[in-house]
This record gives sequence, C-alpha cells and structure tokens, in this order.
Amino acid sequence: MVVLAAPAMASAQALDPRVEALVREGIAHRVAGRDEAAIAPLEAAYAAQRAPVTAGQLALACQAVGRWTDADRYMREALASPDDDWVRRHRRELDEAYAIVRRNVGDLELRGGPVGAQVSIDGVASAQLPLGAPLRLRAGVATVEVRAAGHFPFTRQVTILGGELTREPVSLTPLPREVPTTPTPPLPRLASRV
Repeated sequence: MVVLAAPAMASAQALDPRVEALVREGIAHRVAGRDEAAIAPLEAAYAAQRAPVTAGQLALACQAVGRWTDADRYMREALASPDDDWVRRHRRELDEAYAIVRRNVGDLELRGGPVGAQVSIDGVASAQLPLGAPLRLRAGVATVEVRAAGHFPFTRQVTILGGELTREPVSLTPLPREVPTTPTPPLPRLASRV
C-alpha cells in the first residue's frame, strides 16, 4: 500500500487551501489505516480542483480499497502530467502502484451489433454499440448483457484478464415477426325453417 505523505504537496498547479486541507484529511485517514474513510475527502478535493495531486491521491486511496477501475482512471489522469512537480517527485511510487492497478483491470472489446444496442455490465448500463473504445473493467468474471428493440437479449459471462484485452463477439437474434392474420369471413347465415 502506497501512502504519499502530505508535506510534499507542491504541484505545478497550486491547490486552493480548502482543497489542500481535504487532501491532508484524506492522507491522515490513510496513514491511520482508514482507507475507506479517505475516499470522501479525496473525492471532494478532486471534484473541487482536478489536478495531478488530487487525481493521484484519489487513485491511491481507490487502489487501497479495491476500487480498481476508479484507481485506473485517476492514476492515468495523474500520470498524464509527467511534468507536474508532484508527479515527478513521486513518479517511482506512482508507477509501482499503477503496475498493481493494471494487473486488476482489463479491457473488453465487444464486436457486433446491432448499432445502438444497450450494453450493461453486471446490471449497470455502460455503453451502446458500437463501442468507441474497449470498456475498462475490473479483472474477473463479468456478466455482459446487450439489448436492442426487436431482438432477443444477449447475455454471457465473460472472464476479464488483468492487463489484457478480451474480445467478445455479440450477435443478437431478431425476434420472430408476427405473421399477419387475415380475418376469416363470417359464415353465411342459413335461413331458418319455420
């Protein structure tokens, strides 16, 4: 577990004092072993000021509690600023932490259609087909469901391997068309005998 202490907070992007206080609060929770409690102040710091240090600290906290896809997203954002003072000073630790994160996150590429079909991962709406890029998912087994009007739903268990790309073909079967029925003409009335 990596905890980057607060004293070296300086960043190419100066932090608002309230944001810096939130980051320090999050770090204090982490140092005390309360990683879950660190998330809220670090999320608030990141929401108030997106900077490499807020993204990086939030990534480390997410990693500590096993929120791998969040850790991946925030760490990539922090590392996208290699010239930032905070990132430069902590590059080795960030790279080591990110190596662990990458082993716990993989990519899922869905190929097929129909266009506009809704993709859900583990019951959460995630995208529409065609995907612009592979989905970043936690390593392990995921339930992939694809739905489109006029088609049977497609559901499959897919194993996502950490650090790897998984490709899955998607083919939805159209629902059978209703056969139009022609109305049966009424039977002629028979004359009654009286």
